[in-house]
Amino acid sequence: MVSIIQPQFLTRLNAELVDEDHDIWRLIRELTYASNILDTILTIPAGFTTDFDSVPRIPLAYWLTGNTGRAAAAVHDYLYQTHLCKEKSIADNVFYEAMRALGVPAWRSYLKWLGVKAGGQSSWVSGPSRLKIFSNDELFSM
Repeated sequence: MVSIIQPQFLTRLNAELVDEDHDIWRLIRELTYASNILDTILTIPAGFTTDFDSVPRIPLAYWLTGNTGRAAAAVHDYLYQTHLCKEKSIADNVFYEAMRALGVPAWRSYLKWLGVKAGGQSSWVSGPSRLKIFSNDELFSM
């Protein structure tokens, strides 16, 4: 069966910075994203913590890709931490899809997708343990 879901954010990102030293943000309201790739509507609960994207602060890399598509990065972090999709590559493809749904240019979305494809393995592996730490952390319950 072919999915006919139009990739789009159904709610807006609303988050607050809770740990400036580690650049950790917490969703104030749930974030809802309709994914064609997953063929579902994904709801990230209020209280979920994210560092959005981990673009190196190297001037050119950050200038090209940093601080863009934060809602897509929150979706990606959620998929990495929950393993709702069983393969990293699927989570990475949803990230690209969500970036495009936000209107991020294809070239920038592709660079960010390359970054998570090449450098995201350790975050994928540690994702569920980070979710457990954050959900039990006082940051989550503030």
